Parts: sequence; C-alpha cells; structure tokens
Amino acid sequence: MKDRYFFGRVLARQVDFFAFPRTGSHFLRYCTQGLFDLVALPQPGTDDAEAVDRQRELRPMALYALDLREDGVPWTPVWFNAGAAGRHGKPVKGGAPVLVLIREPIATVYSYYMASESRWGATIDSPAAWVQDKLNAYAEFYRTARSLLAEHPRESMLVRFEDLVAGPEALRRLVEFVGVRPKLSPEFVHEVTRFESMVARGPEGAGETGHKEGGRTFYRAGSNEAWRADEAFARVLARVRVPDASEFGYPTA
Repeated sequence: MKDRYFFGRVLARQVDFFAFPRTGSHFLRYCTQGLFDLVALPQPGTDDAEAVDRQRELRPMALYALDLREDGVPWTPVWFNAGAAGRHGKPVKGGAPVLVLIREPIATVYSYYMASESRWGATIDSPAAWVQDKLNAYAEFYRTARSLLAEHPRESMLVRFEDLVAGPEALRRLVEFVGVRPKLSPEFVHEVTRFESMVARGPEGAGETGHKEGGRTFYRAGSNEAWRADEAFARVLARVRVPDASEFGYPTA
C-alpha cells in the first residue's frame, strides 16, 4: 500500500478522517467539497445505487455552487481518507494528520435509528437493546479518539457537527489544519451548506425529489433536537444509559 499519491503531477494533501455513523460525515463531505479540490481513491459502497440516490435529496444548485472556485486559487488536491481503519473504523494514527468528527450522542443514535429503519429497511426487534448497543459503540469510538487526540495534538483535530452548523469558524479552523488555500471562502461554504439551503424541499409528503416525508429519508433533519418530538423514541431512551460526553462539550443527559 502506497503512503503517497499524486494526482497529475501534484502530491495530494492527505488527511485521515474518522467519524461514527450519523455524526454528519456527509455534511462535512460537502463542506470540504466547497473548500478544497477533493480527490479520492475507489472505495466500496461509494458508487452503489443507494449511495448515489442520496444526492437526490439535495438541491442541485447548492451542489453546483460548491464546485465553484474563486479567481486565482491554484488547484491543490486534498484527500480525506475515510478508509484508514475500514468504514467507520475507530481512529488510528498513521503517517497523515487525523480529523475526527463528533456529534451529540443522543442526536447521533436517533439519526442512526431512523435511517436504519426508513432508509435501509432494517427490522429492529428490540429498540432499547439496539440503541444501547450503538451508544456503547459510540462511547468506545470516542474513547479511542480522545487518546489519539491527546497523544498527537499537533497532528489531529476534533470538529463538532454542532460547530459546523453554527457558523464558519469551524471551517476556518479546518482550512488552517489542512494547510492549503481554500478554493471558496469558509463563509460562502457555510452559507451554501446550511440545512435550509442544502436540502431539497417540495410539497408536503413528496418533496422536490419524489421521496416521502418532505422528500428525504437520508438527510432527515439538521437539528439535534428532532428526537424530542418522537415520543416512542423518548420512551426507548428512558430505558438506556447514555454515555457521558461532557468532555466534548455535551451536557450530561
């Protein structure tokens, strides 16, 4: 396995990327599409029908805007390697800098739960056991991340989904971490990728895309509070133990 890749005659800037499922990795992917000249190696699952169909839930004009470039910005390939430890594998330090994405644990697992049922057709016979298993896996994933971040503070970065949503400052820090000139400003990219700007909308129950529930089963909601309106999930949550993520800035449940 090579540890350096050239695209044309230019050496790609590699960043190893790690995220637990449903923490916002697709959202961050579109943010980086606007900031950088992304390149990638073929990976399993990226070109299957379900993965391709996800883009139907997004506004074509937003995707177009993210491919723009400011005048005078040179082409600089950047590779966010999401396969350094396998798909959604726990963070490991190799020769490249490491980026870790995190999201509040309840919002993460609720998004995971809803996508598993409505998008991927999973049958969850014991919701409480399923949710507890995912919360435990989340806790283990970010225990590993915490150790890596502590051991390699100059070669690693943690970014919170909530900070990406809140404003462009997290994108500015990401640009500084990657160390290349962005092709679009963080302010512009943040505006384009706001949930209200990015997702497709249409008549109730249909959407612009033809999907159900406003047109979306993958990009369902941009808020961490969506689970609070789901009484059935709230009852499930009352039966499980939510891990303490206060060290990452999340209040104890």
